[in-house]
Amino acid sequence: MIFSKDEIKRLWYMRPNEFNEWRKENDLPRLFDILHHNLNGFKEWIDTFGLNKDIFINAPRTGELFTGKEIFDFVSYTCNKKKKFIIKQSSINIKKILEKESFIHNVSVIKFIPFLHWAEKNIDKIGSVPKIEYTKWDESGELSNAYLLNWMPALKLGQIKLKADKEIQDRNLDFTDLDSITFSGFIVSKPATIRFASCRNWKINNESRMFGVTVEKCCMFRLECLNAYLAMNFLHCQIFEPSFNGTYFYELSIIKSMLLNPQLDKTEVVNFKYVPLENPRCPQNEKDNYRRFRFSFQGVGNLNEAKKCYYNEKCSEREIFFEELKKNNDIPEKTNNISFWTKVVRNVLILNFKENNQQAKRRFRRYIYSSFQYYLWGYGEKPINIIKISAYIIAAFSVLFFLFDLTVDSKTQFNPINSIYFSIVTFTTLGYGDIQPSGVIAKILCGAEALTGALMIGLSIAGFSNKSSY
Repeated sequence: MIFSKDEIKRLWYMRPNEFNEWRKENDLPRLFDILHHNLNGFKEWIDTFGLNKDIFINAPRTGELFTGKEIFDFVSYTCNKKKKFIIKQSSINIKKILEKESFIHNVSVIKFIPFLHWAEKNIDKIGSVPKIEYTKWDESGELSNAYLLNWMPALKLGQIKLKADKEIQDRNLDFTDLDSITFSGFIVSKPATIRFASCRNWKINNESRMFGVTVEKCCMFRLECLNAYLAMNFLHCQIFEPSFNGTYFYELSIIKSMLLNPQLDKTEVVNFKYVPLENPRCPQNEKDNYRRFRFSFQGVGNLNEAKKCYYNEKCSEREIFFEELKKNNDIPEKTNNISFWTKVVRNVLILNFKENNQQAKRRFRRYIYSSFQYYLWGYGEKPINIIKISAYIIAAFSVLFFLFDLTVDSKTQFNPINSIYFSIVTFTTLGYGDIQPSGVIAKILCGAEALTGALMIGLSIAGFSNKSSY
């Protein structure tokens, strides 16, 4: 374990390969023993695929053994009398490729499924899906400590200032404590991945350039980026209160991460991807994130991304309304059978006749209104939907006019072409007068189509105007 800043500096001054060898001898054996005895299902996973402590220690990136959903190959071979190890997806025959090289010998391949995905598939065998996360931090001493699995202190490598002369891309930084690192003028030019690390209070400033950095299943509390050029991916992370000021993102991906209160000021993003959690603890937080991103994109003139964020913000709002209905028992749980809609109709009727239910009515109206906008024109961002719906309406009324023969006069023979023609002129409220409705039912149908057409035309104009002037 590391107990002083001098020891931390000494490890960072090591070359990446020297650092990785140091971890194999001093840290990773301890990590394996702790996981083997305390992580639910870890021992069963090791036995299932014939893995062992030596394989765990020699993995190029320890986290590669835990993340991913494909089948992987752990490959060991001898090259120039040195033992080498790599982890590759099993989609390619890596053994056959390596054996073709004359300077490579003793190729060995072990196939495995990453631990977390294996645990999800074998939950009946191990009882529950284990969580590998940091749940405790101690800041009482000179150096803080991050604890994995609630009690195991991770290798301390944080509370240091890193400049351009240091490297992270070839270091195995998985399962380490990287809290309070300041990257000043730092440069990352090759892809680098960090998994299962505590990365609280990172500061990236002084025109640092970090490209191709992926942070997976890490704690990213209070990340601060100031005047930096970045291309970063956050996968399944906890990102609380990040601050981006004067930052230029060539790429920013936040995938299924818990994101809370992001602050963006004078920050531009070229390639942006945000995929929220499938079942967020707080749906309101998801809506708030989209709103903050939208304001940021509007501020720098990135209107295309601003439109996408607005649309997703309104979709999140609709989900919030639906969750409120379920929470207050105003609407039943959604199912795939017809009884769901039967219950919905029943609940609506109850709401209409029940006394003292203004709150429930208001909740239901908000959800219905939001859903209507979603399907009709995508909250103004998908006006093409109006054209599609208009075509369906015209076709439906054409069939009615033709089947019931409601508009025949003495001079016009009513046929399918005439029914379509009459439906179009009625929908557009033109009405040339060559065909006229006869009878009460015909007049009611024509009036209904004309009103619908006027509404749809107005909405289409508003929708396309909104897209042009956003």
